[in-house]
Amino acid sequence: MRTSSENVPVDEGRKEPFRLKKKWKIVLITLNLLVLLAVVVIVTVWCSNSLPRSISLENVTVNKEGECITLRIPVCHKHKIPYSYTILPNLLGHKSQIVATEVLSRYEPLFSVKCYPLTPLFFCSLYAPKCIGQGQLVPPCRSLCKEAVRKCGFFLGVFALSWPSGIDCEDFPDSQDPQECIGNMENIQLEREIK
Repeated sequence: MRTSSENVPVDEGRKEPFRLKKKWKIVLITLNLLVLLAVVVIVTVWCSNSLPRSISLENVTVNKEGECITLRIPVCHKHKIPYSYTILPNLLGHKSQIVATEVLSRYEPLFSVKCYPLTPLFFCSLYAPKCIGQGQLVPPCRSLCKEAVRKCGFFLGVFALSWPSGIDCEDFPDSQDPQECIGNMENIQLEREIK
């Protein structure tokens, strides 16, 4: 211990704890930054591993045009549409299942009226058409289209909905072959059940 000019002892130990406190603060700040960095890295790795490789929202998968993709439209699943794969662009030119989902959800009041039990099948086959093989689109059958128009046309006006533009039932094939068009066999089966 030194003495000052007035013979008062000066405690150099007071400076030492201050220096130690300063060093510990720097060490603690450094450790906190390292822990924070580690947490950021862990979260980043976890998120990148938990996200799907294709850009996918609940209802959309980005794909190459002309390629069959999993049908992810809730309205179609809700109404038990009998196929699992669709193709984009659809018959109305939509290139996204999100857009198709938004448009189809507008027709939900029409489906709930049950003016024609196959109306959801018809609309799903327009907005999310069945896809088979290496990207072959299967359109709705003419008979399915005509029945949907005949039995539900009135309700479109009631719900302030309009028929999808550019759709003419005569443009669709009519075949009992489910690879040619969808809905003919279901329509025949429905008529048998009614009789």
